[in-house]
Amino acid sequence: MEFMDFHPKINLALQSYARTNPGNSFQITRLGNDAVIIRGLYQREKVRVPVTLTIKPGGASKSLIEIKISWKNPDIAPEDLEVIASELFQIVEKATALRPSQ
Repeated sequence: MEFMDFHPKINLALQSYARTNPGNSFQITRLGNDAVIIRGLYQREKVRVPVTLTIKPGGASKSLIEIKISWKNPDIAPEDLEVIASELFQIVEKATALRPSQ
């Protein structure tokens, strides 16, 4: 999907998710032609972690997305982080009707 179509859909999906799921918040912290960065807090049950989504153009009709989860809490199991990453990918997948490559 074209970069200029891709990042607004992701932002809209994250904003919609945050409105319907208390404890979540996201905002664009960088908006440029070479990258869009969205930072926020993602909450799953009682676990709340900072996340950063970086969206970049990936060539003709392609975009790239990287999701980073910041975590310093030793009480959060690695399995929980994998579930959080999967849930964020599902939000992207649903918003764009595309499947992220692995």
